Amino acid sequence: MKLRVFILIGVFLARPALAADVKIPDCNGIKDWASVVVVPDNGDQTPPETADSVKTLFSNERTSQTFGKAFSEWSETDFQHVEHQVGGCQDMQKRYDPAAYDKLGYVLKKLYERPKPQETVPNLRIKKPDCGSVNSWALEGAQALKQNKHMQQVQDQMFSDVKTARLFGLGFSQWNIYEKTQGYKYIADCRIETFPRGHKMTSESDRNTFEGYQLAQSYVQHSQRNDPNPRAVTKRVYKQMQEQQK
Repeated sequence: MKLRVFILIGVFLARPALAADVKIPDCNGIKDWASVVVVPDNGDQTPPETADSVKTLFSNERTSQTFGKAFSEWSETDFQHVEHQVGGCQDMQKRYDPAAYDKLGYVLKKLYERPKPQETVPNLRIKKPDCGSVNSWALEGAQALKQNKHMQQVQDQMFSDVKTARLFGLGFSQWNIYEKTQGYKYIADCRIETFPRGHKMTSESDRNTFEGYQLAQSYVQHSQRNDPNPRAVTKRVYKQMQEQQK
Protein backbone atom coordinates (compact mmCIF):
# COMPACT_ATOMS: atom_id res chain seq x y z
CA MET A 1 0.00 0.00 0.00
CA LYS A 2 2.81 2.36 0.91
CA LEU A 3 4.51 1.68 -2.41
CA ARG A 4 1.40 2.59 -4.37
CA VAL A 5 1.09 5.87 -2.47
CA PHE A 6 4.70 6.61 -3.36
CA ILE A 7 3.96 5.86 -7.00
CA LEU A 8 1.14 8.38 -7.07
CA ILE A 9 3.44 10.94 -5.52
CA GLY A 10 5.98 10.12 -8.22
CA VAL A 11 3.68 11.59 -10.84
CA PHE A 12 4.41 14.99 -9.33
CA LEU A 13 8.04 14.45 -8.41
CA ALA A 14 9.40 13.21 -11.73
CA ARG A 15 10.52 16.17 -13.80
CA PRO A 16 12.20 15.35 -17.11
CA ALA A 17 13.93 18.24 -18.88
CA LEU A 18 11.78 20.34 -21.20
CA ALA A 19 12.71 21.08 -24.79
CA ALA A 20 15.10 24.00 -25.24
CA ASP A 21 13.88 27.45 -26.33
CA VAL A 22 14.09 28.54 -29.94
CA LYS A 23 17.39 29.96 -31.19
CA ILE A 24 16.88 33.53 -32.36
CA PRO A 25 18.74 34.45 -35.58
CA ASP A 26 19.90 37.94 -36.55
CA CYS A 27 17.74 40.18 -38.76
CA ASN A 28 19.19 38.73 -41.95
CA GLY A 29 18.06 35.31 -40.78
CA ILE A 30 14.61 36.64 -39.92
CA LYS A 31 14.29 38.31 -43.33
CA ASP A 32 15.35 35.12 -45.07
CA TRP A 33 12.76 33.11 -43.09
CA ALA A 34 10.03 35.63 -43.99
CA SER A 35 11.04 35.89 -47.65
CA VAL A 36 8.55 33.17 -48.67
CA VAL A 37 5.55 35.20 -47.51
CA VAL A 38 3.24 36.62 -50.16
CA VAL A 39 1.68 39.71 -48.61
CA PRO A 40 -1.93 40.17 -49.80
CA ASP A 41 -2.90 43.42 -51.51
CA ASN A 42 -6.07 43.58 -49.44
CA GLY A 43 -5.42 42.97 -45.78
CA ASP A 44 -9.00 41.74 -45.22
CA GLN A 45 -8.68 38.82 -47.64
CA THR A 46 -6.25 35.93 -47.87
CA PRO A 47 -5.65 34.70 -51.43
CA PRO A 48 -4.56 31.07 -51.90
CA GLU A 49 -0.94 32.00 -52.64
CA THR A 50 -0.75 33.89 -49.33
CA ALA A 51 -2.29 31.02 -47.37
CA ASP A 52 0.19 28.60 -48.96
CA SER A 53 3.12 30.90 -48.19
CA VAL A 54 2.10 31.11 -44.52
CA LYS A 55 1.95 27.30 -44.33
CA THR A 56 5.47 27.16 -45.72
CA LEU A 57 6.63 29.87 -43.31
CA PHE A 58 5.44 27.91 -40.26
CA SER A 59 6.28 24.45 -41.54
CA ASN A 60 8.31 22.31 -39.17
CA GLU A 61 11.07 22.03 -41.75
CA ARG A 62 11.48 25.79 -42.27
CA THR A 63 11.16 26.74 -38.61
CA SER A 64 13.64 24.03 -37.61
CA GLN A 65 16.15 25.42 -40.11
CA THR A 66 15.72 29.00 -38.88
CA PHE A 67 15.10 28.59 -35.16
CA GLY A 68 16.47 25.14 -34.35
CA LYS A 69 13.04 23.96 -33.18
CA ALA A 70 10.03 22.67 -35.10
CA PHE A 71 6.98 24.95 -35.07
CA SER A 72 4.77 22.16 -33.72
CA GLU A 73 6.90 22.21 -30.54
CA TRP A 74 6.94 25.99 -29.92
CA SER A 75 5.90 27.12 -26.47
CA GLU A 76 4.30 30.45 -25.57
CA THR A 77 7.75 31.70 -24.55
CA ASP A 78 9.09 30.74 -27.98
CA PHE A 79 6.36 32.77 -29.68
CA GLN A 80 7.20 35.79 -27.53
CA HIS A 81 10.93 35.56 -28.33
CA VAL A 82 10.28 35.32 -32.07
CA GLU A 83 7.74 38.17 -31.97
CA HIS A 84 10.23 40.41 -30.19
CA GLN A 85 12.92 39.77 -32.81
CA VAL A 86 10.58 40.11 -35.79
CA GLY A 87 9.21 43.39 -34.40
CA GLY A 88 12.69 44.80 -33.86
CA CYS A 89 13.83 43.76 -37.32
CA GLN A 90 10.73 45.26 -38.89
CA ASP A 91 11.43 48.64 -37.29
CA MET A 92 14.92 48.60 -38.82
CA GLN A 93 13.52 48.06 -42.35
CA LYS A 94 11.03 50.93 -42.39
CA ARG A 95 13.31 53.46 -44.09
CA TYR A 96 15.59 51.17 -46.06
CA ASP A 97 13.51 48.21 -47.28
CA PRO A 98 9.74 48.88 -47.50
CA ALA A 99 9.05 45.43 -49.02
CA ALA A 100 10.77 43.66 -46.12
CA TYR A 101 8.97 45.99 -43.70
CA ASP A 102 5.61 44.89 -45.11
CA LYS A 103 6.55 41.19 -45.06
CA LEU A 104 7.72 41.30 -41.48
CA GLY A 105 4.62 43.22 -40.46
CA TYR A 106 2.44 40.50 -41.96
CA VAL A 107 4.53 37.79 -40.27
CA LEU A 108 4.14 39.60 -36.95
CA LYS A 109 0.37 39.71 -37.47
CA LYS A 110 0.32 35.96 -38.06
CA LEU A 111 2.45 35.34 -34.98
CA TYR A 112 0.00 37.32 -32.85
CA GLU A 113 -2.80 35.10 -34.16
CA ARG A 114 -0.97 32.03 -32.80
CA PRO A 115 -1.44 29.79 -35.86
CA LYS A 116 -1.93 26.13 -35.07
CA PRO A 117 0.62 23.65 -36.38
CA GLN A 118 -0.43 21.60 -39.38
CA GLU A 119 -1.69 18.22 -38.22
CA THR A 120 0.81 15.94 -39.87
CA VAL A 121 1.69 12.44 -38.81
CA PRO A 122 5.33 12.50 -37.68
CA ASN A 123 7.92 9.89 -38.45
CA LEU A 124 8.43 8.20 -35.10
CA ARG A 125 12.05 7.44 -34.22
CA ILE A 126 11.28 4.97 -31.43
CA LYS A 127 10.67 1.28 -32.04
CA LYS A 128 8.27 -1.18 -30.44
CA PRO A 129 10.12 -2.90 -27.59
CA ASP A 130 10.19 -6.57 -26.70
CA CYS A 131 7.75 -7.05 -23.82
CA GLY A 132 10.05 -9.52 -22.09
CA SER A 133 12.73 -6.84 -21.94
CA VAL A 134 10.18 -4.28 -20.73
CA ASN A 135 9.13 -6.67 -17.94
CA SER A 136 12.73 -6.98 -16.78
CA TRP A 137 13.12 -3.20 -16.91
CA ALA A 138 9.95 -2.66 -14.86
CA LEU A 139 10.95 -5.30 -12.32
CA GLU A 140 14.38 -3.72 -11.92
CA GLY A 141 12.79 -0.33 -11.23
CA ALA A 142 10.44 -1.68 -8.56
CA GLN A 143 13.25 -3.58 -6.86
CA ALA A 144 15.40 -0.43 -6.81
CA LEU A 145 12.57 1.45 -5.07
CA LYS A 146 12.39 -1.25 -2.40
CA GLN A 147 16.05 -0.54 -1.64
CA ASN A 148 14.98 2.76 -0.06
CA LYS A 149 15.89 4.84 -3.09
CA HIS A 150 13.96 8.01 -3.84
CA MET A 151 11.09 7.73 -6.33
CA GLN A 152 12.43 10.36 -8.69
CA GLN A 153 15.91 8.85 -8.58
CA VAL A 154 14.52 5.44 -9.53
CA GLN A 155 12.41 6.84 -12.37
CA ASP A 156 15.30 8.92 -13.69
CA GLN A 157 17.43 5.78 -13.74
CA MET A 158 14.71 3.79 -15.51
CA PHE A 159 14.43 6.47 -18.17
CA SER A 160 18.12 7.13 -18.62
CA ASP A 161 19.12 7.49 -22.25
CA VAL A 162 21.18 4.32 -22.07
CA LYS A 163 18.29 2.14 -20.86
CA THR A 164 15.59 3.68 -23.03
CA ALA A 165 17.78 3.59 -26.13
CA ARG A 166 18.32 -0.12 -25.50
CA LEU A 167 14.56 -0.72 -25.22
CA PHE A 168 13.09 1.77 -27.68
CA GLY A 169 15.99 2.65 -29.98
CA LEU A 170 16.18 6.27 -28.79
CA GLY A 171 17.17 7.90 -25.50
CA PHE A 172 14.22 9.38 -23.58
CA SER A 173 15.72 12.89 -23.44
CA GLN A 174 15.32 13.04 -27.23
CA TRP A 175 11.66 11.95 -27.33
CA ASN A 176 9.21 14.52 -28.66
CA ILE A 177 5.54 14.65 -27.65
CA TYR A 178 4.57 12.15 -30.35
CA GLU A 179 7.18 9.64 -29.21
CA LYS A 180 6.17 10.09 -25.57
CA THR A 181 2.59 9.31 -26.56
CA GLN A 182 3.57 6.25 -28.58
CA GLY A 183 6.11 5.13 -25.96
CA TYR A 184 3.41 5.28 -23.29
CA LYS A 185 1.21 3.06 -25.46
CA TYR A 186 4.03 0.57 -26.00
CA ILE A 187 4.54 0.33 -22.23
CA ALA A 188 0.79 0.02 -21.57
CA ASP A 189 0.45 -2.66 -24.25
CA CYS A 190 3.23 -4.72 -22.66
CA ARG A 191 1.60 -4.37 -19.24
CA ILE A 192 -1.74 -5.58 -20.63
CA GLU A 193 -0.06 -8.45 -22.46
CA THR A 194 1.79 -9.51 -19.31
CA PHE A 195 -1.11 -8.94 -16.92
CA PRO A 196 -4.36 -9.52 -18.84
CA ARG A 197 -7.71 -8.95 -17.18
CA GLY A 198 -8.33 -11.56 -14.51
CA HIS A 199 -4.64 -12.40 -14.08
CA LYS A 200 -3.83 -13.34 -10.49
CA MET A 201 -0.52 -11.97 -9.30
CA THR A 202 0.43 -14.71 -6.89
CA SER A 203 4.21 -14.21 -6.97
CA GLU A 204 6.26 -11.37 -5.57
CA SER A 205 7.96 -11.04 -8.95
CA ASP A 206 4.60 -10.39 -10.63
CA ARG A 207 3.63 -7.80 -8.05
CA ASN A 208 6.97 -6.02 -8.35
CA THR A 209 6.83 -6.02 -12.14
CA PHE A 210 3.34 -4.54 -12.08
CA GLU A 211 4.51 -1.81 -9.67
CA GLY A 212 7.41 -1.12 -12.04
CA TYR A 213 4.94 -0.56 -14.86
CA GLN A 214 3.12 1.96 -12.70
CA LEU A 215 6.39 3.77 -12.08
CA ALA A 216 7.11 3.91 -15.80
CA GLN A 217 3.66 5.02 -16.89
CA SER A 218 3.40 7.77 -14.28
CA TYR A 219 6.78 9.14 -15.38
CA VAL A 220 5.82 9.33 -19.04
CA GLN A 221 2.42 10.85 -18.22
CA HIS A 222 4.08 13.59 -16.19
CA SER A 223 6.51 14.29 -19.02
CA GLN A 224 3.62 14.52 -21.50
CA ARG A 225 1.78 17.05 -19.34
CA ASN A 226 4.91 19.19 -19.02
CA ASP A 227 5.87 19.04 -22.70
CA PRO A 228 5.98 22.47 -24.41
CA ASN A 229 3.36 21.25 -26.90
CA PRO A 230 1.15 18.84 -24.93
CA ARG A 231 -1.89 19.15 -27.24
CA ALA A 232 -0.06 18.41 -30.49
CA VAL A 233 -1.30 14.81 -30.57
CA THR A 234 -4.94 15.23 -31.59
CA LYS A 235 -7.30 12.28 -31.92
CA ARG A 236 -6.84 12.30 -35.69
CA VAL A 237 -3.05 12.33 -35.45
CA TYR A 238 -3.09 9.61 -32.78
CA LYS A 239 -5.29 7.39 -34.95
CA GLN A 240 -2.96 7.82 -37.92
CA MET A 241 0.05 7.10 -35.69
CA GLN A 242 -1.48 3.77 -34.72
CA GLU A 243 -2.26 2.93 -38.33
CA GLN A 244 1.40 3.53 -39.15
CA GLN A 245 2.45 0.96 -36.57
CA LYS A 246 0.41 -1.85 -38.15
